[in-house]
Amino acid sequence: MNDGMPIRTSDQRQPALVVVAVFDSVGVHPRPFVAHSMCAHRRPFACQSSQPTMEFELVNKKLTTTDIESCLAYPAGNLWAFQMVQGQNAINFNARDPTGRVWEFMLCTRNHGLYKKPVIRGDWLDYVREKGLTVNDFIILKMVAAENGVSFNIRVEPNLELAI
Repeated sequence: MNDGMPIRTSDQRQPALVVVAVFDSVGVHPRPFVAHSMCAHRRPFACQSSQPTMEFELVNKKLTTTDIESCLAYPAGNLWAFQMVQGQNAINFNARDPTGRVWEFMLCTRNHGLYKKPVIRGDWLDYVREKGLTVNDFIILKMVAAENGVSFNIRVEPNLELAI
């Protein structure tokens, strides 16, 4: 169900476009995303494939002390990206960093109470240590959806603010 809002994707012959995704009536709110083509080499427009992909930014947040010492708080509004079975409160997923390394994370939610309070665990603390993350760095987690499935990418943007 589109609700009349435009959804545009692009192929390898077009530049990246900012579009709006509209989901059907399962209670999911519209999410912004960027659509573009990526080849197997993970470079836009490098191959002849015309398979469109859609990129959904799931996390873009400034890290807190809890995020770097325990687990990464995940936005409850973006739980739609993970297909948990009824009664399940955790799901494993892999995310590739810019160096090509794959990290195995686990998205967990509470199994009781009014609020799900989702968090990311698994390799998260190893990722924090290896990348040298600190409070106020930014973490970005994206889901890339294509005809052949879904993948996740994770990257860090260090806090570049200078203290005077």
